[in-house]
Amino acid sequence: MKTFHKLSSIICTLFLVSFTSAISSGQSNVSVSTGNITMINSTWASCFVGVNGSPVSEKGACCWTKPAPTISQKKFLANSQNAVKLTGLAPGTKYWVRGYAKSGNIIVYGNEMSFTTTEAPKTNQNTGKKQETKQETKK
Repeated sequence: MKTFHKLSSIICTLFLVSFTSAISSGQSNVSVSTGNITMINSTWASCFVGVNGSPVSEKGACCWTKPAPTISQKKFLANSQNAVKLTGLAPGTKYWVRGYAKSGNIIVYGNEMSFTTTEAPKTNQNTGKKQETKQETKK
């Protein structure tokens, strides 16, 4: 019984030391993952952000036209289902995306993904409207 008591005391001490170390060094117990980019079109796309741990005051994704985007460039908040809609994007442009979460005054970033938006729909030079393709039906 004494051995068990000493062992549990040592484990508790190690836990408190590592927990205190994490707090004092500004580390967070929050982890973030960036899901696949889906529904890509010429001006927007979607992704999911996975966030584990707490406390989290804000979560979403950031994207930019260069690798390693940060929230200071362009950020989008996640909805209650952790889905993020990346809007206001330029057609035919490559973007890099990372999920993020704010935990206290720390920002935790997830893995980086990249995608390219589709080209803008072609317009008819004469009318300025989108070209329509007509399919003839054979009789």
